Amino acid sequence: MRIAIYSSIGNKKGQDTENQLAQLRRYALSQDREVRMFVDCESGKTCDRAEFQKLFEAAPHREFQVCWCGPWIASWAKVWPRSS
Repeated sequence: MRIAIYSSIGNKKGQDTENQLAQLRRYALSQDREVRMFVDCESGKTCDRAEFQKLFEAAPHREFQVCWCGPWIASWAKVWPRSS
């Protein structure tokens, strides 16, 4: 299964997605999944973000089957049961 991971941070100083992305990437790879990352480092107020647009362009081409979005997903990736 191919998984897309989307994360976006605003332009506030000190914000960083690398910790949550590393957790998600490790979890997906531990499940033997292919991972494609989409990361925007700009305001989420509009849909004009480059990686957000790439995510929506990839979806109809079935470049991934599942998309994980947002910072909250990293918290359950630590406890989600491993699939068999």
